Amino acid sequence: MARPLFEGQILFPSNYICAEDLKGRDVTVTIESVGIDDLPIQGSAKKKRSFLIGFKGKTKKLVCNKTNAVSIADIHGQEAKAWIGKQITIYPTTTKFKGKPTPCIRVRDTSAPAEPEQPPQSDEFASDDPLAGTTPNTEAA
Repeated sequence: MARPLFEGQILFPSNYICAEDLKGRDVTVTIESVGIDDLPIQGSAKKKRSFLIGFKGKTKKLVCNKTNAVSIADIHGQEAKAWIGKQITIYPTTTKFKGKPTPCIRVRDTSAPAEPEQPPQSDEFASDDPLAGTTPNTEAA
């Protein structure tokens, strides 16, 4: 799902890290917290239990899916609490969802070679750290 932009800025930012926040770049982060929370399901009164990972110096957390959790476990061991203080690299890519390519975030070891670099985007607001200054949307979904 593409997020609408206005002058290069996401109109309806997510409370959690999304692929668009990474602005096409790999970002190496240090895990600061891990935990489980019940998150609201968009368009519903129901909630879904989700695994969240917080990063040192970042406002937004990553809603960690099974694919990424298994990748981190392969890198840093099975016990999630032991991941605190460890580094990973998160990067934007796509996956198929309901048959359509969908932006997503994946995880790799910080020492793993990067995927072929995508052409740079012309974004005058881009910084060296695409997650710097991101703030969660405080409005209800």
